[in-house]
Amino acid sequence: MPNPDHTLVHFLTLSRFRVCEHYQPKLLACLAALDDAQLGQAAGGVGLHSIVGNIHHILEHLRRHTDWIWARWKDPQAGSIEEYFPTGSDTSAELSQVVQTTFAAWDAAVHELIAHAREHGTLPDGTPSLSAIYHLVEHLAYHLGQIVMTTIEATGEEFHFCRRGINERALNAAVEATISG
Repeated sequence: MPNPDHTLVHFLTLSRFRVCEHYQPKLLACLAALDDAQLGQAAGGVGLHSIVGNIHHILEHLRRHTDWIWARWKDPQAGSIEEYFPTGSDTSAELSQVVQTTFAAWDAAVHELIAHAREHGTLPDGTPSLSAIYHLVEHLAYHLGQIVMTTIEATGEEFHFCRRGINERALNAAVEATISG
């Protein structure tokens, strides 16, 4: 039975825009500001959670959610990534490409969820619950905040995201235009 007030569609669309139109541009802006040596920097210059580690952590979360949506996993929590913050010899350019590919794959999967929600008023069986999607969005925001702050610390870059149109007013306008259009 379709959801007449489209609350589910609104939530999924809002989540999609927040991740793809807010988080991804911020992450790419950080990568553009960093030189390759700065990728290993952690907040305060020390710690386990370097910029590159946080980026890989975010990407792994998105990959798992994307796989969960497409494969309809029944046990998506197999293998925790709580301590998954790998380091490596990635360059900013390589990471930018992986970020774009990974976010695009998640975006396509969420589009499928939105289409299903529009038609049926529900999520498909075996896909992430609203709680799981909300957790993903929150968790990405947390780690993105660490990345942004550590990037500012490393580079002195002032991003002014809100002034550049990455703000709640623009987000809400885009969501409403998408839902009503």
